[in-house]
Amino acid sequence: MSPPFHRLQSSLEKIFRTDIPHRRFNRFYSSSSSIRTPLRIDYVEFLLEQMRLCVARKDFIRQSILSKKISVRFFDDKSDEVQELKLKYCDLMIKLGLNDSAYLDVYRLYRNIFDTPRIQADAARSIQVLKCMALYVLLAPHTNEQSDLLHRVYEMRQLQLVPDYNVLLNLFVEEEIIFWKDKVVAQFEELLRRGTKTSPPTDVFDITESGNKRWSDLQSRVAEHNIRMIAKYYTQISFDRMAELLDYPVDEMENFLCNMIVTGAIPHARIHRPSRIVSLRARKATVEQLDQWANSVRKLTGILNKVSHLILKEQIVHRHLDNATAASSL
Repeated sequence: MSPPFHRLQSSLEKIFRTDIPHRRFNRFYSSSSSIRTPLRIDYVEFLLEQMRLCVARKDFIRQSILSKKISVRFFDDKSDEVQELKLKYCDLMIKLGLNDSAYLDVYRLYRNIFDTPRIQADAARSIQVLKCMALYVLLAPHTNEQSDLLHRVYEMRQLQLVPDYNVLLNLFVEEEIIFWKDKVVAQFEELLRRGTKTSPPTDVFDITESGNKRWSDLQSRVAEHNIRMIAKYYTQISFDRMAELLDYPVDEMENFLCNMIVTGAIPHARIHRPSRIVSLRARKATVEQLDQWANSVRKLTGILNKVSHLILKEQIVHRHLDNATAASSL
């Protein structure tokens, strides 16, 4: 570490420890904006130190601004020193992502960590990173991208080394309803929150305020998955039946369903409170309704033509029989 950088870092730490007013910290923060030279290791170390101080102050907005000053292409260098900086950068960005509950961004950062040669060389550490990848991709709200990444993680051969996590991901890959208490809580709560002898826990669902929040978010992801599965097989469903399938009280189920409708997760759902019925049938466009009406009219006229033809045929047959009977009687 170069002497000028060391002095600047020491000054930053002194300012932080003595809690000098915020404007002094702002002055040091703005000093990085004047650096226009190409990215060097000392410069990146300086920015990472500023980001660390921002995390310590819980100043995540300034940390986000500082992170944009570091080009991720800098970490393409495979030297040990640069790769160590990459791990520090990812760790700081993970804290930023967790503060914003940006779980998909956190997954991508853990993926970058997993692909680092130093992590690949450490079997135990790579397994822990892989567990975090699996959990954070589950915590992300359902989108096409999230679904694609979930299937990619599920198909990773390294996931076979942690079979319990493989089974957990399989619950979300299969198009079946997941019962929260019977499947997730009963089988996975101890594993995910406290760990077992063979599988140490991650800090994703630790017994803290943030860990409890992520555990609640996992329950929301399970309910979100279940509603999408219900929408595949039901066109209408009662409040009580949906609450039973989601393992929610009716009031909580209704609030959760309203949030999913507003966010566009199930845009076609409609709630009819007087009858306590949820309609999951997609509303057709005007053109589709006209096409359906035209097809129905065409089908109806075809049936009428066929019926009239059969009636006429029967009349002709009976008339012929009546004529034959009259002729034989003569």
